[in-house]
Amino acid sequence: DSDDKEFLHYLEGYHTKKELTKSISVGLYADDFQKMMLEIEHALETEFALIPPEFFTYGEMTAENFKEGFLREIKTIFWDIESLLEENWFNFAPTLGPNKEEHTTFAPSYHLYGTTGSALEQILTAKSQAVLDKLRLQAES
Repeated sequence: DSDDKEFLHYLEGYHTKKELTKSISVGLYADDFQKMMLEIEHALETEFALIPPEFFTYGEMTAENFKEGFLREIKTIFWDIESLLEENWFNFAPTLGPNKEEHTTFAPSYHLYGTTGSALEQILTAKSQAVLDKLRLQAES
């Protein structure tokens, strides 16, 4: 039943009361919190002291094996991608020429940027251009 000014004054008082209550509780229980923290630290040190040193060695070995397996798998994936691209005329430096003694290399470079067309359309356009360039080189040879 009060006006806005009295209501705001009431809310400010309530906020002040909460802040004071918080500061009192922190002050009253600070020693208890400190004691509890030391007990937890001691309990953790005690429990971690029970872990045998071999556990850490096994962890290191597991991490190393994971790294080796991951790198091996990544290489396999890239080889698979390279094979797939080569099957579709994306050779990474094919040699051209009518006889095997000639070492003409066709190694196109692509710079795909801009906003025209999707990435797939740009790649297909680049692929078509590469095939055309390769055929032109073969025709000249």
